[in-house]
Amino acid sequence: MASNIFDNDNISFKVREIFQEFKLILLILKASMGQKMLCDIEECKVENATDRSPLLPRNQISGRRNFRPIPNLHTENNVEGSENRLEGKKKTSDAGTLLHLVKGNVGTGILAMAMALSNFGLVAGAIGICVLGSCCTYCMKLLVYCSQMAVDEQTGRNQSPEPQTESVPSSANAAVYIVNALLILTQFGFCCVYLLFVGQSLREVFLNTKFLTSLNTTAIMALELLVMIPLNFIPDLDTLTVVSTTAVCLQSVGLLMMFVDFCSGPLSDSYILYLAPAWKWPLFFGTAMFSFEGIGVILPLEMEMKNKRNFPRILYGGMTIVTCMYLLIGIGGYLKYGADVKPSITFNLPAGCTSELIRSLFALAIFLSYPLQMYVPLSFVMPYLKGIFLPERRNRWVERAADWLIRATFVLI
Repeated sequence: MASNIFDNDNISFKVREIFQEFKLILLILKASMGQKMLCDIEECKVENATDRSPLLPRNQISGRRNFRPIPNLHTENNVEGSENRLEGKKKTSDAGTLLHLVKGNVGTGILAMAMALSNFGLVAGAIGICVLGSCCTYCMKLLVYCSQMAVDEQTGRNQSPEPQTESVPSSANAAVYIVNALLILTQFGFCCVYLLFVGQSLREVFLNTKFLTSLNTTAIMALELLVMIPLNFIPDLDTLTVVSTTAVCLQSVGLLMMFVDFCSGPLSDSYILYLAPAWKWPLFFGTAMFSFEGIGVILPLEMEMKNKRNFPRILYGGMTIVTCMYLLIGIGGYLKYGADVKPSITFNLPAGCTSELIRSLFALAIFLSYPLQMYVPLSFVMPYLKGIFLPERRNRWVERAADWLIRATFVLI
């Protein structure tokens, strides 16, 4: 009996079935971003398991669904089917998309990578970061492919010649709202972390420099809103490129200065673990998964890109840069401070002009990253709220005022 349960054919079928359901959720996510709901997902299924998969026995094929291998994103049909998805909006260049991709992934999480390695070990942690980076990149590629396939289905491209026998399950509408809600909550969480990090970093700088010592973290966060609200009035990613470029430059200078500090002076005399105890491993995975925080911005970046054919190479190149940055800061910080490493590596820096400059650079860079993270929930909710509260025929200035009001409300939340 046990051999029948755990044979290769059954395992292969279960893996394919789970992967198929995951792909369905990704299709629903794309359909919810301003697109009409798909009437069917026939392209997502294999036309006949007998032709595609010799791994499944014939007695398990009837009535079952299988998974189609993911084609290359460079194919002509995938690219042309999504060329005109965002008419009337400014499109971003390849360089701008790369900057947004790097900035969307490199946030406060990179400062916690040394702490993450202390919870998994130096060698095991470095391998784990590479594995998680590869998995995250693959999921991003899968998400973009499903978005392209969804648009091709709607526009009549890549129609399957076979008769459509299955439609979207009745639970699909509920799945749309669940996926959207979870994604919005995730991005809100990132924004809250950014706001708190900037407040705590500036508070630390003020205390060490004896400047504005009467301001606590809450007061600093309230003052941040005076600049953060107008900054979130930027309506498109093309204009946000300037903000992302500035943030990347500031963060790069801060990381370079921090790495120089790691290389100068003695290393930690505490014991460096090459493999931490197993009870600490979940802390590593939680921190590392939080650090790869840019998957929420992938679809908006690809949708607003001028040359979508170049997106795969930008994705691979950008995520390689991100993973290397995580490795450098994580390994360098752990070797420098050892078991004494703090949740944010900037709080390990000794008091001094250089340390305060590094903290200030990171605080400003994270502050400028806030609009990019907030762009994702706004892109979901803005059309929905405008459709409810504004008439179909509306004045341009009324629509703009409503846009600003919604953006300001989201920041205040």
